[in-house]
Amino acid sequence: MNPIAIRILDWYAHHRRDLPWRNTRDPYPIWVSEVMLQQTQVDTVIPYYQRFLLRFPTLETLAKAPYQKVLKAWENLGYYVRARHLHEAAIKVLNEMEGEVPDSREKLMALPGIGSYTASAILSIAFGQRVPAVDGNVKRVMCRLFALHGPIDQKEIQDQIYTLANDLVPAGDPGAFNQAMMELGATVCIPRRPSCHDCPVQNVCLAFLKGIQATLPVLGKKNRIPHRHMTAAIIRDGKGRLLIVQRLENGLLGGLWKFPGGMCQPEEDPEKGLRRTMQEELGLRISVGERVTSVRHAYSHFRVTLHAYRCDGLRARPKALSCREWRWVVQAHLSRFPFSKVDRQIIKAL
Repeated sequence: MNPIAIRILDWYAHHRRDLPWRNTRDPYPIWVSEVMLQQTQVDTVIPYYQRFLLRFPTLETLAKAPYQKVLKAWENLGYYVRARHLHEAAIKVLNEMEGEVPDSREKLMALPGIGSYTASAILSIAFGQRVPAVDGNVKRVMCRLFALHGPIDQKEIQDQIYTLANDLVPAGDPGAFNQAMMELGATVCIPRRPSCHDCPVQNVCLAFLKGIQATLPVLGKKNRIPHRHMTAAIIRDGKGRLLIVQRLENGLLGGLWKFPGGMCQPEEDPEKGLRRTMQEELGLRISVGERVTSVRHAYSHFRVTLHAYRCDGLRARPKALSCREWRWVVQAHLSRFPFSKVDRQIIKAL
């Protein structure tokens, strides 16, 4: 076994966190955890993971569950396409693979939402296959350990990282080693001010020996994050019920429910944008009243300010033109529907 791997595994044996998915070889919960951990911090994932497995303890229960219940269990975890892909993949495994999570990379990566990293994590942790699982934490560790100077998003550097990581993975318990590398990156070799004096491979880390650990990895040029304005209409019928719509499956926050409205065009006044999007979404003409609240939120590639207004003038039956469906709902029953975090903030303001 590579001496570096020995040191990292020994460190991991004494410093591993007792995370709920660390004590299983069952591929289903490992799969769920790895999908949830994409773009999301461990501490955020833990309660969602535990609740999710209580509701869907087996792949079969997940596959047979209505998609809206899966979305509700995922509510506020973000990146909702992960939930859709996980549900679709579970259905495919149940119907086409006899309910058994496949143990081959080709079959795993043929499932919705499973890329190279997730496939490697499942193969190594659940099936003991000697493959490197290279996530963002591991990339950072490798760049520092071997002093890789090129931008981390370049294919040449990505290939170097994979090759070097592959050489380190031991034949015995590769899953533990991959988790150790992730843990090292998450707790010691962190992006800013790494705790080098707590690192088990400090004396062989080329970046530390050269005093350049703070400058690695080299990040690619960041694009300016655009800011957009969105609108939402708060409309009540004669019974006091609120009008909500379900988003299209393949759009932003697909499948979740929201208050009707949409994205403003550049330089478009929010009230004008709301009147336009109401016609496009539901075929309705409205009069825009007082503003209820404005909520700011950041997504992965853009930021938004969502302006919610009380609206009147509903004289026609809504039509689902650019939404999946619409409903009138008593305010107390809104909690039964999966909403985004932004829409939940609007509900609190009502």
